[in-house]
Amino acid sequence: MLSDAVFEAELNSTGTEIMMVAAEATDTDTKDGYGVYVGMQIPAPYGKFGLEYNYGSKYWSPFTQAQDDPIGSKLATRGHVAEAYYIFDINPRMFIKLAGLYYDYEYTGSGSPVGAPQKVDDVMAGTAYSMLPVIDTAYDLNASLTINF
Repeated sequence: MLSDAVFEAELNSTGTEIMMVAAEATDTDTKDGYGVYVGMQIPAPYGKFGLEYNYGSKYWSPFTQAQDDPIGSKLATRGHVAEAYYIFDINPRMFIKLAGLYYDYEYTGSGSPVGAPQKVDDVMAGTAYSMLPVIDTAYDLNASLTINF
C-alpha cells in the first residue's frame, strides 16, 4: 500500500493508441518470490489418501486468482498450508472427496499483487497496517462429489 507505481495515460509514438506508463514509484527495488508445493497420494481401502503442503514467500504472487476456494487459493498463500484428504471411489466415474486444510498466513496480500506485503503478526500487533482484513490462521473442512459424464 502506497508503494505501488503510479501510472499515467500517454499516446504511443504514432499517436494511435493510449498506453498506461509507469510515472513514478516510491519503491523501485526488485522483489523476488517463490512457492514450494509437495504432495503424495497413496492407495487406501476404498480409494486414496493424500497429503499436500504448500509454502509461499513474502513476495509470492502466483497465477491462481480464479480459484473458487472459500478462503482463497492454497497455492496463492503467503505462508504455510497443509492439506489431508481421503478420496472414496464409488465407481470408475464417480468419487467422494473429504478434505481438511490448515492455513498459517505469514504475510498479507495472499493471492493479490496489490500493495506491499506486511507481516501478519505486525498488523495484528498494530505496528503495521493493511488495507484489507488480516487473518492469521484458518481451517477449511470440505466434502465434494465428482461425477464424470
